Formats: sequence, structure tokens, C-alpha cells
Amino acid sequence: MKKGLKIPMKSAAEFDALTSARKFYCYLQKSGVAKKIKRGYNKRFRSKGKEEMRDESRYLNKDHSLTIEQRKAIEDIERKLEK
Repeated sequence: MKKGLKIPMKSAAEFDALTSARKFYCYLQKSGVAKKIKRGYNKRFRSKGKEEMRDESRYLNKDHSLTIEQRKAIEDIERKLEK
């Protein structure tokens, strides 16, 4: 199962559980161990994606921090400059 974007694995346990080396380790055969490791990795993966989306939206929409009055003032100035 490959994902488009990958984040680096932080621990040896993640490397053990998320690669084909999983079948060689006895501790991963216990119920819930691999699932917990995968859950942590996927949680970090999703939070990283959300963070990138937030950064991208901030970059694309820089004027979101302006108030309505400030936006109207900017639009008025732009209209005057067009004339």
C-alpha cells in the first residue's frame, strides 16, 4: 500500500511495522502492536497534510487577515487607479 506523499519514519518500531520486515519480528505478532504504530504514523501523516494545506491557503489568500472595511478601501483605491 503506497501513498502519494510520504513522511519520514521517526522510530525503529515504525520502520519495523511499516515495511516488509514486519514478518521477522515477534513483538509485532501480538495483537494491537502494529495497529498502534500504524495509527501513530497515520495521525502524524494527516496532521502534516493539514498543516501543508493551511500554509498553502495562507499563502494564496494573504488578505484574509484584513477587515471588511480595509478590503473595501483597497477596492476603492484599485478602482481609482484603473480610471
